[in-house]
Amino acid sequence: MKKQTALVAGSAVIGVTSFLLVRPVHSQVQGTLPAFVKLQGATPGNADPGNANLAGTMIAGQFVGSGSGLTSLNATNISTGTLGAARLPGVVARTDAPNVFGFTNTFNGFVGIGRSTKLNSNDFFEVKGTNASYNGIGIEGPANSKPFYGYATGGSVNCWTEYDGSLSQWNLKCDTGWVSWTGTRFGIGTKSPNAGLDVHQGNIAVTDANNSPMVEAHISPFTSSGQIEVNGPNGHSNAFLSTSAASPNYGYLGICDATGGTAAWIFIDNLGRGNLVGDIKNFREVNPRNNAEDIYYASIEGPEAAAYVRGTGHMVNGKAHISLPEHFKDITGGTGITVILTPKDPSSKGLGYWHGSNTGFDAFEINGGSGTYDFDWEVKAVRKGYEDYKVVRPWTESLPGGADQKRAWATRMASIAQRAEMARNQGAVRP
Repeated sequence: MKKQTALVAGSAVIGVTSFLLVRPVHSQVQGTLPAFVKLQGATPGNADPGNANLAGTMIAGQFVGSGSGLTSLNATNISTGTLGAARLPGVVARTDAPNVFGFTNTFNGFVGIGRSTKLNSNDFFEVKGTNASYNGIGIEGPANSKPFYGYATGGSVNCWTEYDGSLSQWNLKCDTGWVSWTGTRFGIGTKSPNAGLDVHQGNIAVTDANNSPMVEAHISPFTSSGQIEVNGPNGHSNAFLSTSAASPNYGYLGICDATGGTAAWIFIDNLGRGNLVGDIKNFREVNPRNNAEDIYYASIEGPEAAAYVRGTGHMVNGKAHISLPEHFKDITGGTGITVILTPKDPSSKGLGYWHGSNTGFDAFEINGGSGTYDFDWEVKAVRKGYEDYKVVRPWTESLPGGADQKRAWATRMASIAQRAEMARNQGAVRP
């Protein structure tokens, strides 16, 4: 048999054609053999049905058709073109259906690790953990680096979290603000917290169920000093800790009525003296005869800052000298001395004194009396350093440092009206 090969420029099409078997002249043609291979021109025609079984290597310029019937195809030998998803190995992620190869990722904008369904309709990425203790995602970088996770909207990165390996510090950055955690210090608005909780140039508020601030800690806009306020359900201040009007370095503690007006306060004046101000000053003791009751005594008030000392003396032949204790001399200035004498003998003609000071005085029986008996005495004197005590003062003196006077005036008038109404209701004031 002599094989004749025809080289035709173009492509090879696997189809059906004729094959002629050439024999010696004396042989007879046994008939037409089954369809096998036909070489076509540059433009392939329609393939004829049939099969080609070739042993060896087949080289062709182009295959026409889907190639879906090919078997044992190695994808690494394909340099151009596309390969159907069904022919991809199991370790290659597909975009037309869920993939399972140790992790799961799905198409339609969702990627899941360990799961193929979303927990929430807005989720795009989820991880299903299998460890009973720890489950999560880790980001590792070189030593002293800053591994981070970012958030972006509209193509711009607005927020991110990072761990600063050089400082052992975790940071949250959002726009221009920082939240940082270094060891036992937590900072808001700063990357260098100086306390367990450090809020930098901001306010702290504890709110109720209606988001109304019940407790506020903030910086006074007037004195750049700290303030703490406790508010009532009506939104007005119940109490606040601030600075004195005398200086932002002096303290001020105010207790407020229902309108937010200060009804009692403790403050340091411009001479560094502590002041306690209120409508009435009391002391309280448990009633020793009834534990369910308390006994209140109110302080005696006067238009001066004074001190007193008292005791009992003994008159001999109508004369006596009383020396006052040293502590009384130490706290009084020697002005405004008042001496009160009370004889303890019904035959007394009356008592008087001279040479009175904060160190002592001489007592005598008037009308030339020469009695010998006991008498009670009391001495009052102005306290040292309070000689200029002011009885009438401007209302602004009771304000904390840097207070908003317009707001404070409105609160003051509301407080006055409320107290007048309460007095009328109690019958203390008749209209």
